[in-house]
Amino acid sequence: MSYILDALKKSERERSLGAVPTLETVHDFSTTPRKRPGFRILALALVILFALLGAGIYGAMFWEAREIAGSDTNNAESLPVEPREPPVQHVQAAPPSEVTLEAPTVRDDVPEVVPQVADPRPAAKPAAAAPAAKNYPLLGELSDETRGRLSDIVVNVVSYSENPRRRFIMVNQKIYREGTTINSDVSVVEIRPEGAVMRYRGREFLVTP
Repeated sequence: MSYILDALKKSERERSLGAVPTLETVHDFSTTPRKRPGFRILALALVILFALLGAGIYGAMFWEAREIAGSDTNNAESLPVEPREPPVQHVQAAPPSEVTLEAPTVRDDVPEVVPQVADPRPAAKPAAAAPAAKNYPLLGELSDETRGRLSDIVVNVVSYSENPRRRFIMVNQKIYREGTTINSDVSVVEIRPEGAVMRYRGREFLVTP
C-alpha cells in the first residue's frame, strides 16, 4: 500500500512541476533545498588556520635567525686574541768613553778613625754602696753581766737587702725589722750585711747568727 501512495505522490509532484503556478497553487517548501551556513564557517576556519600557520613559520624563522646571531657573537668573544708584539726599536749604543781611574792618595798623617758602636744593653745601675762599717762591739765583747741579761735572746737569721723594706732579723723564731723593739730593753737599730746592730739600755752592739 505504501508503495502505491509513494507512486501517487511522485506523479503529483511531477505534474505540479510542469504546470504554471496560480494563486491557488499550494507551494510545498519542504522539498526546496536550503542553503546551509557550513560553507562560510569552513572558509573562515581555513583562513584562520592559514594565518596561524604563517605566524608559526615566521616566528620559527625569527627565533632561528636570532639563535644563529647569538651563537656567532659568543664564538667571536671566545676566540683568543693574539697579542701584538711591540715594534722593535733599534737603539745605536754610544761608543764607550775612556775613563782614567786614579788611585786615591793615602796620607800617613791622618789619624785612623775607629767607629764607636753603641752598646745595645741598658746601662747597669751602680750598686748601692753598703753603709760604712762602724766599730760596734760584738755581743761576746760585752761584760759578763750584760751577756747574762741577754742570754734569752737568740739570733736565728739576719737577712740583708739593698731595699730597706726587705731587711729583717729573726730572733727566737720571730721576725723583726729595723726600728722595732724585741722587749722593753732591747731594740733593732740597723741590719747590715755582717750582722744586726742592736741597742740595750743605750749601748749598741753587733750580733750575728
